[in-house]
Amino acid sequence: MARTDLKNTPVQASDQPRAAVSPPTVFVAAIVLGVVLDLLVPVDLLPGAAQLSAGLPVIGFSVFLSAVSFRSFAKNGTTAGHKEKPVVLITNGPFGYTRNPLYLSGLLLVLGFGFLLDSIWIFALTIPVMIIVHYGAVLKEEDYLLDHFGKEYEQYKTSVRRWI
Repeated sequence: MARTDLKNTPVQASDQPRAAVSPPTVFVAAIVLGVVLDLLVPVDLLPGAAQLSAGLPVIGFSVFLSAVSFRSFAKNGTTAGHKEKPVVLITNGPFGYTRNPLYLSGLLLVLGFGFLLDSIWIFALTIPVMIIVHYGAVLKEEDYLLDHFGKEYEQYKTSVRRWI
């Protein structure tokens, strides 16, 4: 079956990355948990003006990176989700700089909220969040993409970094 024939083909349970975690949920949970911890044990880091001037650009870049990444999926006629088989391996746009622009965007979102809300707890949670996302999703997706795209993905892995 040609790759183009895979478009809109439902993915069988055995033919998906089987991520142990939902990275968007992990990123949002870190922000919420950080806010709760900050309410319980507040620790000020930045003056008010610095919070906005540091947080808003990071959040803005996160949203931009996410939007450009989703646009790349749409332009290439493939899916960002796990409910359909990927049609093509995207190696251009943000995927030409990082193999995981959406996860990088999520990390930037967490960091941006850490700045914006002046929360040391959100910053502290970025480390376990990235460990969870790395082992719970990224490595599983990489194995899946290697099985699905073979040498094409292997070549991509050697030319583009996992993160930045």
